[in-house]
Amino acid sequence: VGNAREQVRQITVAVKEQAAQGQNIVQAVENVTNQAMQVNQATKEQAKGVEEIVQGVGNAREQVRQITVAVKEQATNVDDILSNMRNVTEQASQVTKATKVQTGEIEKLIGVVSDISEVMNMRSKKMEKATEITKTLIVYADEIKEALAEFER
Repeated sequence: VGNAREQVRQITVAVKEQAAQGQNIVQAVENVTNQAMQVNQATKEQAKGVEEIVQGVGNAREQVRQITVAVKEQATNVDDILSNMRNVTEQASQVTKATKVQTGEIEKLIGVVSDISEVMNMRSKKMEKATEITKTLIVYADEIKEALAEFER
């Protein structure tokens, strides 16, 4: 009984740690989502300034280069966060399976871990969509650079 209680205590601590890690990942995903929206907003503003870009080709080339670098860095960050989210989701799944054999209070913790897993899966899907959008933005930035190069010729 004492050994079982110690195992339950250890599992409870592990579940709480996993939940805290899950919350940290969710916060990181929210931050990246906000950053992606900011990049998206910056891209929309860039499109409105096309007429100004034609007037100042030299300045436009530098702006497009900076945006391309930022978008590529953002894509790398999104990929890293997605990988971390998948790892946390897998860990949460393993914790869920281990805690299902416990009774009483451990069953309540299973519900919490399942909720975290669902949130992580939803965030993962959103981040995958954000990754696709970011990749599209990279393509657009490259196309703008090519158009500017054509314009200068």
